[in-house]
Amino acid sequence: MDPIAAQNKIPLIEITPAQQTLNPAKPYVYDVVPTGTQWALRMLQYFKAVGIKRVAFAYDQTELFDVNAYHAMQKYAAHYGVKVPDYEAFSVNTTDFSSLLSHVRSAHVQALFVFAAGPAPVILTKQFASSGLAKSVKLFFSGAEASTLYTKPAGSAANGVLMDANDADLGPYLPGSKFKGVAEHLIKPYEKQYHSEPPQFAVDAYAASQLLFAAMRKAHSLTGPAIEAQLEHLKMLTVDGSFSYSPKEHGPSNLNNLAIVVVKKGSFLPTPWEKKVAYKTLPH
Repeated sequence: MDPIAAQNKIPLIEITPAQQTLNPAKPYVYDVVPTGTQWALRMLQYFKAVGIKRVAFAYDQTELFDVNAYHAMQKYAAHYGVKVPDYEAFSVNTTDFSSLLSHVRSAHVQALFVFAAGPAPVILTKQFASSGLAKSVKLFFSGAEASTLYTKPAGSAANGVLMDANDADLGPYLPGSKFKGVAEHLIKPYEKQYHSEPPQFAVDAYAASQLLFAAMRKAHSLTGPAIEAQLEHLKMLTVDGSFSYSPKEHGPSNLNNLAIVVVKKGSFLPTPWEKKVAYKTLPH
């Protein structure tokens, strides 16, 4: 899609987190979702802050986003004082994680950090809960699971699971701030319509719309080049956090837009670290 957008001068705001889209920046191509590297770095910040030093990392080897996160963990973990003695690759269709969990147990880690989407994380969550590992190992996921598509089928097995997420996923637990006001423009009507909190995917799509519509309003005409000229210098607070596009930066660059949440009875609650550290970085 990237070369097609550029060739036809059609602004494209993607909600797919592939760093190959953003590095280097391409004409007419933008993104709102943090890359696998950024999700991994935010979690490494959290690990360092709370004293988690030994981590097993599991990822879906068929997805570029997850593979990028794997490479990021290899490259940056040591910078945060984190050792990763066990890397586990699996496919999106995996249904039996007994071997993976056995390896995690043998690695004597404090946490299992998983990058995947679809049904596999739900299956893994249930098997992790029944394995007894939760007594000594914390389970972490990427923001792909910040959705009722994960919490509902995972049920009680998801209680206590931690994950990357967007601040907007915290919904009613957000402190009073300028960002909360922006987020509620999505959260309140979404909850009224669907009787649940908006998932990460809805947050991303809404943020992309905010950015595109803002550029369209600023443009002198609704042509591709005119909209592109506004996008390339757009600075805006969205439901996905603060964006500051430039000719060299066509995606999110601020890790402060990412929260670390814990699942409790199907809801995403702020971790103590989130309240103590991350809340201070929200735009007020």
